[in-house]
Amino acid sequence: MFRKGSSLICRKISTSHSLRNRIRVTVKAAFGKYLFLTNTVSSGVLMLMGDAIQQELSYQSKALTSHLPRDETRFDYGQMSMRFVIIIEQLSNEFFAARMFLVGLGMGPTHHYYYRYISILWPKRDMMSITKKIAADQFIMSPICIAQFFVTIDGLVHLASSPVY
Repeated sequence: MFRKGSSLICRKISTSHSLRNRIRVTVKAAFGKYLFLTNTVSSGVLMLMGDAIQQELSYQSKALTSHLPRDETRFDYGQMSMRFVIIIEQLSNEFFAARMFLVGLGMGPTHHYYYRYISILWPKRDMMSITKKIAADQFIMSPICIAQFFVTIDGLVHLASSPVY
């Protein structure tokens, strides 16, 4: 009963629906069955991105406050993207980007289990439970994260500087 043109339209609609369904299933699996893996990898990627952004901001700040003529310190997006590429190359040469990613991978499981525990401990979403969660995060988890960060970075620096036999 369908004409050739109308069946083509139906196939396009079902293909887009199928793609949408695959995306929905993948996201559901990533934040359901594979939540631990998602938290761990995303923590590493966010540490890597944060470090790259900080390096770029540091470079821009130094360029704006240097003694160059005013025209050369003007903010240029093309130059910024080129500088971003140079920073990434420098970081990869010194393994710094890999270190930050590894630090994030190490912090991911800690965060995953901690936040899962406090969600079980205080399952409600009322003001008192939220206040307890924030206080626990600030007074318990923040010092743990800071200590874990420095211990991991120190370990990776010493590992990189030790001779390989």
